[in-house]
Amino acid sequence: MFMITELFLTTLHQFLNTAKEQLEVLEGMYKKMTTLFNNTAKYFAFNPKKYTMEEFFSDLKAFVESFNVRIIFFLI
Repeated sequence: MFMITELFLTTLHQFLNTAKEQLEVLEGMYKKMTTLFNNTAKYFAFNPKKYTMEEFFSDLKAFVESFNVRIIFFLI
């Protein structure tokens, strides 16, 4: 029984260390993404609290798709 408990604790400790490292990486990426989005909001002059990241990128995607359709239309 002691070996099973020791193995479980060792495995759990390894998992915890890996999870902490991954969390730190994700937090850093999230902070960078938020900073870049806020800079984009400043550039395009919109309030990032009222116009969310999801809305912005959804609208940007729709614009790019529409633009590409128009470009193809004019090239043909």
